[in-house]
Amino acid sequence: MNTYIQIKADLTSKEEYEMSNLKVDMDKDYFAEYIFADTKLDLDNEEIPQEILNTKVNGMKGDLEHSRLNDLEGFDKSDLFEVVDSFYQGDKLFGKVKFNKQHAQFKPVWYLNTKGKFGISPEYKRLKSTQKYVDLVGVTGTINPRNPRSKVINAFAI
Repeated sequence: MNTYIQIKADLTSKEEYEMSNLKVDMDKDYFAEYIFADTKLDLDNEEIPQEILNTKVNGMKGDLEHSRLNDLEGFDKSDLFEVVDSFYQGDKLFGKVKFNKQHAQFKPVWYLNTKGKFGISPEYKRLKSTQKYVDLVGVTGTINPRNPRSKVINAFAI
């Protein structure tokens, strides 16, 4: 399914109008700051161990909705963003990303960021035998993070 259609389905008609009229200044860089993850239970009743969350993700490039990891057909699998800063504090992994304005879904993704309706989720490798998380392997942008505390804190263009 096309991600643009999925994103539009979550918007009211007013939000669809606002998004369609959103102007992107190609001379600016677009950033957002997030809580990527924490050590509390997510919607699948799973938790990420602190030692894995303490991994810096600086320089990782992310896609949309795990499109590369799951080889999703019809999705733009190019880099949507790059993590330019990350740090672990308390029980949370925070990060800042710079968006790729050339990505096919940049405009709706940016709009959702400005409305607080977008998150960045870490992607983890699990042990087949125990299903425990063992390593952070990537990051992805999503409108439905499994961790409801994974959310955008601030979105800005400079």
